[in-house]
Parts: sequence; structure tokens; C-alpha cells
Amino acid sequence: MGKLSPRFWGIALASGLCASLGLAACSSLDSASDVQRLDGGASSDASAPDSSLRPGDAGVASVIEANAIVLVHAAAFPAFRVCFDGVLGDQPQPSEEVMPEANVVGVDVGTAVRLPARAERLGRAFVFPEKNLRQYYPIVGVDGLTCQELLTTLGIKESAVEVGQVTEDLSRGVHALVLGGCLPSTDDPIASTDRCGADWNAAKGNLKLTTLSLMAYARVGDTRLSVQLLQLSPALQRRADGRALGLAFGPIDGGAPAPFIESAVPFGEAVPDPPATLDYAAADIESYATSGVFVTLGGALDDAGAPLAPDAGAAREVLVAQSLAEIQKRSSSRSLPSDWFSAASSYVMLSVGDTDPRLGDGGVDVDPRRALHLLAIPLATPDAGSPDASQ
Repeated sequence: MGKLSPRFWGIALASGLCASLGLAACSSLDSASDVQRLDGGASSDASAPDSSLRPGDAGVASVIEANAIVLVHAAAFPAFRVCFDGVLGDQPQPSEEVMPEANVVGVDVGTAVRLPARAERLGRAFVFPEKNLRQYYPIVGVDGLTCQELLTTLGIKESAVEVGQVTEDLSRGVHALVLGGCLPSTDDPIASTDRCGADWNAAKGNLKLTTLSLMAYARVGDTRLSVQLLQLSPALQRRADGRALGLAFGPIDGGAPAPFIESAVPFGEAVPDPPATLDYAAADIESYATSGVFVTLGGALDDAGAPLAPDAGAAREVLVAQSLAEIQKRSSSRSLPSDWFSAASSYVMLSVGDTDPRLGDGGVDVDPRRALHLLAIPLATPDAGSPDASQ
């Protein structure tokens, strides 16, 4: 499937979402030709009028500066911490952020942790299962072994798994460091290309840390969320092959409304770009439990990646239905929904997990962190008053 342009996603928004969800920008979008490039230049469509909307206009998100690293656990691997050979004097990262519903530091399965931007080149990355490090860091925030010591100490260095290199400059902008893939079949008996990705092989696996750069946009009003989808589930990608993957927003108990994204969704690329803008009841605390986001699977796609039958709503299958409160709990368990969704920036909705999670013996894995679910990550720091403002 070829890469779809930002214009394609803008057209999809203008033609589909405006009719069903009443996006804030829709009153100003008279047609798909009103879509503009991110650099503010004219659309590639020669018929686009000079009065087309640009980032910065009322109701249209503007690009903002935000600097952070987001560690994402989207792999078939235990909770982890990571070392880099460019900063061997550091403790493994994260070094202070405790896991949801736990009192130990790490990145749990199916979660993400926000860290400050780094000026150093990080270099080769090594992940350790968190449980193997726990004895060396008995108290959060107290100095323990450095990465140099961990990678040279018998009895612990053997548990490190090299997962590639981080060569990008992470000093500016928002960068997601995504741990994805699986171990070899000797260490993960249920690993397969369906679960782990097309590049998995039984001998070497494909566990790796991938760097993705994300564009941060300003929030458009206090009662609107600017949202993109970042698809990171290999199992979902395989299941959606050739079919329209959708993202919808509305009342959880009312059935999935028409999606505001519905097409081929590229793996590891935030779409749409610019983000969709959703109206929500920010001040209504109870509404966070009753409204939410749906992941849907629709009909077949044409060669351009658009649904062949976009109006065939009856054919859509709901794969995930999560309230905003549940998304917040998965994303930042020590925060509150109203705080977590108050950041003055756009959000990426990460789709992680397996569509059919299994244990090593082939039985059903009932751990919700391993099932397909969504995380919501603000691209600028959440409200400083939030309990999880550091993440």
C-alpha cells in the first residue's frame, strides 16, 4: 500500500467528518479543495481557491514547538527499561516514572512514558526486562547502577537485548521511541509474522526500537481535541490489510458513529495531517466515561486507499470502543481525565496491542494491556497541575 498524502487525509476529513460529527473547522471548509499544505502553500489541486484555510486561521490548528521523547511499549516483550551507549553514565530509562498500578520504574506493556528531550546522541539501544533490574533500584529516585555498570556486570548484562540505534537528533521536537516486534521463537513460542510484523523471523525475531518524529499542533479552543491516529499494532495492520481502518468519536453506548478517519492507515505515521478537531464536553466530568473513541474495520479499499463503499456503515466492525476516561487511565493512570485532556496541543492516539492476545501455551491472555487498545499522548506537556505532568 503506497503512502497517502496529507492532502488525501484532509479531503477525507472534509468530505466525511463534517457531515457526521460537526468538526469545528467544517463551517469554513466548503469543499475538499480548501485543504492546504502544512507549509501554508497552495494545494496541489489547481482549482483550489486563493481563500483556502491555512494553519493559524480560526478553527485550523497551527504547528507549535514542543520538545519531548515518548517511550512506547508496542512489543511482545515484558515491561522494560532501556540503556543507550551514547549516555552510559545514565541510569536506564525511564529512571523515575513508575508504571501504572505499580510502584516500580519502567515502561509497562501497552503503555507510554514521556521523557525530556535530550541533546546527546543516544546511539545503540539495549532493553532490559524491568523485573531483572528491580533488585538494583530498591528506592525510586535514589542512584543505582549506571548503564555502563549494567552492561558490564555478570549476571545482569546477559539479559540485555540490543534493539538497534537511535541516530536522530532528539534535542528539538517530539520523538516517539517505539519498542516493537518480538523475540525469536526460542524465547517467544507464539511469535509469528501475523503478531509481530512481516519482518519477523524465527531465528532472530524482530524486536527493535524505532524513532518516529511527530508534529505538534496548537489546541483549537478549550472544548476541542486535535487528534491523530498513530497505528502501531502489527496484528491490527494484518487484519486491516485491504480494508478501511476507521477512527470515530461519540457516545460509547450509542454504537460507532461515522468515522472521521476511514481509509488505508499507514503503519507508524500519524494521520490525518493536520489533525482532526473534535468537539467534546470538557467541563462535564461524567461525559468522560460516556463518550469515547472507536476503532472500526470497514469494507474493501480501491487502488487509492479509499473505501469502495464509504456509505456502507452496516458493514463496519467495531474492534475497540474506549471511553475518554478509560483512554486516560491507560495513558496516565495517576492523572484525571479532565487534566489529561487539557494540554494546549494536539494528541496522538496510539493503537497498540494484539487483536487476539495469547499466552505462551496458546491460551487466551486476559491482560487488557496486551489486547488492542488506544493511548492518548499530548504532544506538549500536560497541564502543570496534573499529577502526571512529568509524563
